[in-house]
Amino acid sequence: KGVVHHQVLESDRNGRTPDDNESFDLERGTCVDLIFDLTATHKIQAIAEHKSFRTLVNLKWDKFGQKYYLFPLMMFVLFLVLFTTALVLASKEENPSNYRGSLNGFRLFCEIVVIVYFIGDIVLEVSEFFTTYNRNVRAYLSEWTNMTDVGAYLLTLLIIPFRIANNDTQWVFASLAYIFHSMRIFDHTIMYS
Repeated sequence: KGVVHHQVLESDRNGRTPDDNESFDLERGTCVDLIFDLTATHKIQAIAEHKSFRTLVNLKWDKFGQKYYLFPLMMFVLFLVLFTTALVLASKEENPSNYRGSLNGFRLFCEIVVIVYFIGDIVLEVSEFFTTYNRNVRAYLSEWTNMTDVGAYLLTLLIIPFRIANNDTQWVFASLAYIFHSMRIFDHTIMYS
């Protein structure tokens, strides 16, 4: 068995680690970034499958990666629970625009938290569109997770005018939006497979 010095892979071309904030070369990144770029652009899977590299990835996952993905997952589960609660409580009302009473006050609270999360989620999605996909609509919509996100956003927004008009069509859009939002859980859990 050999010894692997993982700090070599976590340094830039001058041997500085990301902890050296002032002198670390952010533009070029670490050797790990270079390996990820090579495997993605040139389809060189042997590098990514090498035992030393896999060990480094597992160490990074255990150290901070899992926590980085766990928080958004928990926030999404909370969103889904509150969205479910708001829809169930609204469905029991003859006029869902009526917020009188303590139970409807709780429903209003759930809806406000859902709206705040929803707006934040849309901001993150728009940011991803501009940064990751460089405004390329075709590339953005080619991923199924983005398609479910867009579908969930549009269907949720369509609930609002029908709710205001007290039209029963709101429940069709609410049901479809709920299905699309439920499918979005796979976007958050894909990292744990």
